[in-house]
Amino acid sequence: MMKNMIFYLILLVSFIFQSTILQFITVFGVVVNLTLVMLVVMSLQTNEIYGGTLGLMLGMLNDLLYYQSFGINSLIFLIIGFSLGSLSENVYKFDFLTNFYFTVAATVVFHLMFYMINYFLKIDSASIIYMIRPIVIELVMSVIILAPILKLERYIFKELNIKFE
Repeated sequence: MMKNMIFYLILLVSFIFQSTILQFITVFGVVVNLTLVMLVVMSLQTNEIYGGTLGLMLGMLNDLLYYQSFGINSLIFLIIGFSLGSLSENVYKFDFLTNFYFTVAATVVFHLMFYMINYFLKIDSASIIYMIRPIVIELVMSVIILAPILKLERYIFKELNIKFE
């Protein structure tokens, strides 16, 4: 129970940080997607049920705050959280390279799915060519913030004596 509350609290704090302070820190007009990075890190620590639930919760918050059409982020984050949660037993969870690989993969999958859904729904679908530059910038920014997030995660879990099965 305590572990679940800590996961939700950490993700809520990261979402608040994302929606307030990080909105003013841009690189070439691109804001880092902290919530996606946190979803990757947390989903790799849990199972598919918690990963999917965390993804759905973050996706709904993103949809409510940032987008006109409700459900697109919810669906994508749910799929990413569930998929990473189901893979969590087969990977070394605290390894930087594992988190690096899945952060890159989740960012690419997020943008491809977001683009495809928007294209088929005919919602603000620009050419994929114009999307490559922001995706690459977001990938680099996500990888840069991944290392401090992993260190913070290890510290929190060590201090609160959270063990993983």
